[in-house]
Amino acid sequence: MGLFSCLRKVQPEEAPATKAKPSKYANDLVQLPVGDAKISPDPSTWACAESGMRENLWLNLSDGHIGSGRRQYDGSGGTNGALDHYTITRTTHPPHGFPLVVKLGTITPHGADVYSYAPDEDDLVVDPKLAEHLAHWGIDVMKMEKTEKSMAEVN
Repeated sequence: MGLFSCLRKVQPEEAPATKAKPSKYANDLVQLPVGDAKISPDPSTWACAESGMRENLWLNLSDGHIGSGRRQYDGSGGTNGALDHYTITRTTHPPHGFPLVVKLGTITPHGADVYSYAPDEDDLVVDPKLAEHLAHWGIDVMKMEKTEKSMAEVN
């Protein structure tokens, strides 16, 4: 009985993560040269490139851009920095642009929230190479701790 009650508590938290499907863009993800774009592992240094916001931030896994999350209808949330940046990359790097972003602050050794802005996915996805993609930008998932709510916790 104790084992089953423990499993019942764990399953609802894990359910959203199991619904996400692997992104078709992850295996062949383009990652631009890093240059000076290394991302600090210190969350206090993260900020939206457009607005300066310091929460609800998304790192583009292809070019290292940090943008805020989507603005909600009630005015809450971010300033659309990450989504607007993706829209630009669709014109500069057709046909798909740079669709995969990871929510900074949700990165742990166990994974993170990864979203695909590609119109044919437009949802939370799984990036099977997430640790490798983050390492490209200087982020060691084994040293990261959760500092933000996941999408499952927000919704």
